[in-house]
Amino acid sequence: MISIEEFGDYIKYECPLSNTLLIYQLEKISKDFYNVTFSDLDINWTMPKLVINILKFSIDDLQTKYHIEKFIQTITKEEFESIDAEKKEKYIIIDEYKINDVFHVDISCDIESALINIVENLFRENPL
Repeated sequence: MISIEEFGDYIKYECPLSNTLLIYQLEKISKDFYNVTFSDLDINWTMPKLVINILKFSIDDLQTKYHIEKFIQTITKEEFESIDAEKKEKYIIIDEYKINDVFHVDISCDIESALINIVENLFRENPL
């Protein structure tokens, strides 16, 4: 069972069975369009099937309630540079900054590209 809690511009999805928590932040960009980004994550990577379920459910729920224009993700600059050129074309760099001597980039893409990226990263040795 997934619980949903909305507070202001934030929507929290929680799955007690997988011990996974996703909090998204919505940014209204026009009357009916929004951008969405992860505000907080607490994911149990030992249960990838349940993680995929809550990700799919939460994105579907957001798309049903809001028209999501872009999904914004933060990754390291090194990870961004390792993306092959064809996939990289789907992303727009919004911001670049340094945290603890590591360069990070905020990238923006459509929901389909974001889901593909998230699912591919679930099965990496060190997921994002």
